[in-house]
Amino acid sequence: MTSVAESMVPIGENDEILFPAIAWYDERTVEQMEWLLERIDPQTLYNITGLRVQPIYGINKILWMKKYHRDVYEKAKIWLPVSDFIAYMLCGEIATDYSQASRIMAFDLNRMEWSKEILERAEIPMEILPKPMPSGTLLGKVKDPFELGLKPETIVAVGGHDHVCGAFINGCFRKNIGLDSMGTAESFQISTDKPPLNLEVKERADITVGAHVARNKYYMHVAIPFSGGLIEWTARLMQTLGNNEKTSKNLFDEFSSLAEKSPIGSNGLFCVPHFLGSTVPKRDPQARGVFLGLKRDHTPMDIARSVLEGLSFEARLAFNTLEEFEPIDKIIGIGGGSKNLTWLKIKATVIDKVIEVPKVTEGTAMGAAFLGALGAGLFKNEDEVVDRTYKVKMSVEPDKKSSSIYRELFDKIYTKIFYATQELDHIIDEEFRKL
Repeated sequence: MTSVAESMVPIGENDEILFPAIAWYDERTVEQMEWLLERIDPQTLYNITGLRVQPIYGINKILWMKKYHRDVYEKAKIWLPVSDFIAYMLCGEIATDYSQASRIMAFDLNRMEWSKEILERAEIPMEILPKPMPSGTLLGKVKDPFELGLKPETIVAVGGHDHVCGAFINGCFRKNIGLDSMGTAESFQISTDKPPLNLEVKERADITVGAHVARNKYYMHVAIPFSGGLIEWTARLMQTLGNNEKTSKNLFDEFSSLAEKSPIGSNGLFCVPHFLGSTVPKRDPQARGVFLGLKRDHTPMDIARSVLEGLSFEARLAFNTLEEFEPIDKIIGIGGGSKNLTWLKIKATVIDKVIEVPKVTEGTAMGAAFLGALGAGLFKNEDEVVDRTYKVKMSVEPDKKSSSIYRELFDKIYTKIFYATQELDHIIDEEFRKL
């Protein structure tokens, strides 16, 4: 089983669902996050969990329920991540895997167990959290196979966090491989043998660390919160401002066609994609998106290309940050954005690395399925799974001549824009909060 992380289902004594799972991205829990920060500082939380403090993590959802639906909180015998809830319904065994536990903000990555210190300060009993174990661990057989149209010997194994299952099936637990999961948001990952939990959280990029679904591995993660979403937003905005004529191309193909008609550098137009705050070069929730260098001569083609280039520059920043810990030889691109060849070509050239696109780009479910196969003993280990299943659809090579041009634009201009606009972003944010 695989699912989003951070969302949890409260289960009662009679296996009843006590309350709908709060969506992973729901920020109604800001109040609970601030309450928790009065009891434990962000650096300590990071040193234990590998997470930068955010309201979305599971512990805040439990605290929210405790305050606003006390009856639900007191009736809950267990809180389960969504994938583990499904496994429980199938086989009756309560458990979670290390990757899902990593997103609760109460899991000790040093000891691979729930943190007694965090839970005591949060005033949450450890007993309401499931036992964490390695992904792919066999839980048991399906309880009612015939009712579900399954064979009696069908087994259930512990799954994992969706992004991490996708990383696993594409071999991104191996050395020197980076993952670029390109969706509405964009996720960059590398794996490591030891979790770097001593990073200073105030001034660094927004790096999070978690347990991988591959055994004895950890992942380091940086994200662009609004990536494919920015492409869609810009495309729809330009469509609204244009003549709205119907074409045979879909919105994204039309956007890519426009971008291809603009030269490298978008005629001096730069887009910084901090439309939902920044994660690199440092975390700043008050950072704002920027189009810098606009002149009367700029065209929709330049705007389209500047967005793809800005996202690619940001990807370079993310991978540069991750390469401080592990060198990256190649990048595997998955998700819906990996179908956008124009974006892939620009990105490969900007970051000056090969981007390899597998035949199966939506690999989260496939990753979970093969964790089940590991649990059933059909494979010796994770390496055998990848060796037998991973197939390359295409490799996108960087244009070496253009890479040198992009390197100049990145070093001399793009990396300076965040710091040039940061103070003004904060002033805008503060002033508009008063209105």
